[in-house]
Amino acid sequence: MNSVTEYRKYTKETDRAGFAVVRVANHMVDLLGGRYSWVRITGKDGKTIYRTIRGAGDIDLKSHQIELDYDGSVDIGINGTPKINRENGLEDPSGFRECDLKLTRIGFFRKIIAHWMHPDPAYRAPMQLAIVLGGIGILIGILSLTLTVL
Repeated sequence: MNSVTEYRKYTKETDRAGFAVVRVANHMVDLLGGRYSWVRITGKDGKTIYRTIRGAGDIDLKSHQIELDYDGSVDIGINGTPKINRENGLEDPSGFRECDLKLTRIGFFRKIIAHWMHPDPAYRAPMQLAIVLGGIGILIGILSLTLTVL
C-alpha cells in the first residue's frame, strides 16, 4: 500500500484522452504491479475509485504524489488545499494539492469490480453485457452437458 499526500491534474495532454489513468513516480510502477495494472485509490472517508497506473516518464513525481483525472478527484471526494510556498506565501506553481489517499494493487476479482463500476458508460455497459452473457453462456453449456449425460 502506498500513501499519497499530494495530487494534481494531468500535465500531459495525452492523458486527458486516456481512460481511467493515474500517473505515479516511475519507481512505484513495479511495486504496484507494472504499467497498466489496476489499482484501488481510497480516500480517508472510505470512498474508492479504480484506475490503471502509468509511470511519470519525464514528469518529476515523488512517491507521495500522483496525477489524477478531474472526475476521479470528484468521485473520491477530494478538492485539496493548494500547496503554499513557505518562502513567499504564494500558491506553489507546481499545481499540487494536499490529499490523504492510499494506492493499493488489486487482484483479478477486484479488476472485474473495477470494470463493472467504470465511470464511462460507453466502456462499462459493454463490459457488463459481456460478463452477464458470458455467465449465461456458461450456465447453458453446463446444463446442456448435464442433460446429455442423463
